[in-house]
Amino acid sequence: MISNHAGLERYFGTADGVVVLRIDSGNELGLEDGDVVLSIDGEAVSRPVDIALALLGRSGETASLEVMRDGERITIEAELTEPQAGFPPHPRDHPGGSEPHLRPAIGLPPAF
Repeated sequence: MISNHAGLERYFGTADGVVVLRIDSGNELGLEDGDVVLSIDGEAVSRPVDIALALLGRSGETASLEVMRDGERITIEAELTEPQAGFPPHPRDHPGGSEPHLRPAIGLPPAF
């Protein structure tokens, strides 16, 4: 995943959001290669870490993703499953502070 910018607008139909370069088919977010994630639950995303932060620690919940796909805005309702072992909970669940390292808890590749 990479941050989108004006130079890519003609390819993706928007200069906003985060471009999905490659993702496993059948991923729980319903994303496809070439999608542009514009927002999650109404909050705009502009960096890959914004996606991780928006979804971290939300297992068992539903997330609403606004996505640009093939030049059309669509909404995907994604059911978030249990995080993989070893992933930290959301910082909001730590009364004494936040986690020093943010790692995706939703099955996205570790380097995005």
